[in-house]
Amino acid sequence: MNMETNVTERELENSGKTGTIENRAAVAGLIASNIGFVVLFVGGVVGIVFGIVALMRSRDPRVRGRGMAICAIVVGVLSIGTSAFFTYSLYMQSKIVPGP
Repeated sequence: MNMETNVTERELENSGKTGTIENRAAVAGLIASNIGFVVLFVGGVVGIVFGIVALMRSRDPRVRGRGMAICAIVVGVLSIGTSAFFTYSLYMQSKIVPGP
């Protein structure tokens, strides 16, 4: 196992003729970030964590998915922002007192 990029020998063997390794953490981060729009806050945080891990792995030139990792981080931040706005708007809606 290469400790610098966490690329295992098995991944290198399964990389095929191209010699590149697919970054599964980037895919997981993008999926989790998109789920963050449905499950408030949780998916966004998980997506950002996976995105950062995938970004660190993509420093190795044999590992693909740098753009997808960046996209997972951006979508994760957007989903957290949307969740915060939605939560704040529900809170403010509950503060409205009906008139007489």
